[in-house]
This record gives sequence, C-alpha cells and structure tokens, in this order.
Amino acid sequence: PAATQPAAEPAFVPPSTELTVLEPVITEPTVVEPHPTTEPTVRRGGVSPRVAVAPSRSEAASEALPAPTSEVATEVAIVRINATPWADVEIDGRHLGATPLVHVELAPGPHTIVLVNPVLSRVRTEHVELAPGERRDVIVAM
Repeated sequence: PAATQPAAEPAFVPPSTELTVLEPVITEPTVVEPHPTTEPTVRRGGVSPRVAVAPSRSEAASEALPAPTSEVATEVAIVRINATPWADVEIDGRHLGATPLVHVELAPGPHTIVLVNPVLSRVRTEHVELAPGERRDVIVAM
C-alpha cells in the first residue's frame, strides 16, 4: 500500500521589518433626527393622524424656552353635528362637509352653524355660544 504523506504546513512568512503607522480616523458625529410625531386632525366621521415633523436637535437646542407665564392656553370646545336626513355644514362661513361630523373643535365664543339639504331645498341656521372645554351636540331635523 501507498504511504500517506503528512499534510503540508503553510509556508512561514517572516514578519515585515517595515512598520506601518496607522493614523486615527476622525469623523464628524452623525446627527440622528427624531422620529416624526403625529397629531390629530379633524376628519368627517372621526379623527385620523396627520404627520408633523419634529424639529431637529440642533433647531431645538438653539431655540430658547419661553418664560413661564400665568396665562393658560384657551381650551377649545368640541361640537358634534348631525341632521336628519342629512345636511352639508358650514360654520362661520367655512364649509366642513356632510353630516355626521363627530369631532369639530371650535374656539370658545359665538358661532353660526348653517345646515343645507339641497335635495329637500331646506336651510337651517343655528347660533351657538360655546364655553371653553364645552362639549355640545347640535342635532337638526331638516
């Protein structure tokens, strides 16, 4: 039988006599933007998200914080509007769409709500005075 030869060892490579100096690599820090935040917006039949981009860290850091004040932000009133059988809705001259409107945010104070059903040729006008934080249902028979 044939004799087996031992596996050959890798050839010895002598170390280089030359020294290589590695320079440190300095890079600028990477700024990672925060994730966008969402805030609700009024939609017919409910609330859907609207994306708003958060300020970058550099913008946020450069803006000075406002001084504390004794004023409290005005709280909005929330109105639900419906009509039987249905109606297009305008509030203070601004068209909002067809009923039902389930979450309409309005500033406190007087408002004029106009409901129009063109099929029935009917128009109804409601005058409301809203308090801060008030929740009100406006239901109209056309």
